[in-house]
Amino acid sequence: DSRPSDTLLPATERQQTAFVNQPFSVIHVGNAWRYVDAENSDSAINYLSKTLENGQSRINFRISSPGRYRLQFQNQDALLGSTEQSIVAVRVLQDAPLNGNDALLNENRDDLNQSVEADGTVDDSPRAIDEALSPEDIAAIDQAANLRTAGYQREALELLQQTFPTTSGDPTVNRAIAQLAESLQEYEIAQRFWEGNRLAPPPYPSEARAGILRNALQQGDLPTAHLVAQEMFLNGETPTINELFQLAEDRIQNGAYQAAARLYEIADTQYPAHPLRDRLLWGLGQLEERNPALRDMRKALGYYSEIVAQYPLSEYWEMARVRSSYIRRHFFDIR
Repeated sequence: DSRPSDTLLPATERQQTAFVNQPFSVIHVGNAWRYVDAENSDSAINYLSKTLENGQSRINFRISSPGRYRLQFQNQDALLGSTEQSIVAVRVLQDAPLNGNDALLNENRDDLNQSVEADGTVDDSPRAIDEALSPEDIAAIDQAANLRTAGYQREALELLQQTFPTTSGDPTVNRAIAQLAESLQEYEIAQRFWEGNRLAPPPYPSEARAGILRNALQQGDLPTAHLVAQEMFLNGETPTINELFQLAEDRIQNGAYQAAARLYEIADTQYPAHPLRDRLLWGLGQLEERNPALRDMRKALGYYSEIVAQYPLSEYWEMARVRSSYIRRHFFDIR
């Protein structure tokens, strides 16, 4: 027999919430998924049907008692000779809330947000619930979370975009979509959803400003980047040191030397022990030495001397030493 031997792949596991006697769906990407506990399952579990939609298996249930249940599924690939397994842990609550399935929305949002955090940590910030979200919106959030769990990040983003063509009206959802779009380098999409949170309750506007700045710089939209950076300063917020460098370098290219120096000085104040501080000191020294709008050789010498004294392994050390020697040799009044 030349057919490949059947390989049983490790089971994936995820969580879902449902309500007593309320139909719900478990969605898997692929048409061959089936529920494998149909004969031996708990009597409270009522398997209803399976439908195929856009390359997905939607398997429908109703559960008659509250509690926690584990539903098992399989997907057999005859061509590859492999069998995928999936376990969905379903938490069944007694009563569905009357204001748009808030509990279901919260859990689905938790799953969605956890999957988009860049550092792998769980996002436990306050979750503002917009009661205007429709059941269809909630179902789309749930489906997007399932797609992400299955590894289909871009498909999840496309679904969320179709559901919320502008923004969602809910800051938690906007943030999750913006983070997902950024992770896929879809900066225009991320920008739109960050913009949707600029007037939301705290802490969302602060996150939104930081997100807008990141995405504007990624897209080379320096006018927007400068505007939102000013807004951040007014609200007591500081861009990252690399963002401040980018903003300062753009100011230098456009001849705004004093504005560039202010950005470098902000970076020096906010990041006094940063590993890139030698680059910052070099930039300040160059501004003070070479630009007629500033031209303070004493300050330039101070910046160069600090590099020479404190950063012996810096890539700027030799250049700073040369400039220090030059200033001392030719500007007698500041030696």
